[in-house]
Amino acid sequence: YRAHYTTASSLVVIAGDFQSRAMLRHLEREFRRMPKGLPAPHRPPTVLYPEARRLEAKKSVQQAYAVYGFATPPAEHRDQEGLDLMAVLLGDGRNARLVESLREEKKLVWSIGASNITHEGPGIFAIFAEFDVKNREKVARAVQAVLRDLRTHPPTIEEINRAKNMMQTSWLQ
Repeated sequence: YRAHYTTASSLVVIAGDFQSRAMLRHLEREFRRMPKGLPAPHRPPTVLYPEARRLEAKKSVQQAYAVYGFATPPAEHRDQEGLDLMAVLLGDGRNARLVESLREEKKLVWSIGASNITHEGPGIFAIFAEFDVKNREKVARAVQAVLRDLRTHPPTIEEINRAKNMMQTSWLQ
């Protein structure tokens, strides 16, 4: 308790109608009671499994939900912006590669998207899909095909500009 609940490892967010100076005096009084502590030590990176793994939870259902995840570098890595852009290229909007191929053309999924999830340690690039359970294997193969296709058919300037525009628009909301 004393190692983790300290002023050095605390963050305070205050919103609403209040007097700034009075609030600062109140916080100073309250925080004086807490041990100062040391800044949180740097944690070693999380160990990830380098080999592919598959986990299935089987139930008698009509709808399936799949997540395909790939390890990515930590949040401060220079590739994070490119991975964010790739998530939009693959999974945001009707023209995104996964959406266009699996939902619009092949009608294999009800929904599909991609996200680059960053962490202090390694992150995760994830593809999420919802579909009829009978399409499970077809969906997995189709996702792999779209990802393989990126090697031989990299994103066009039009795709990149569309993705950048979508990202910038999302920041305005």
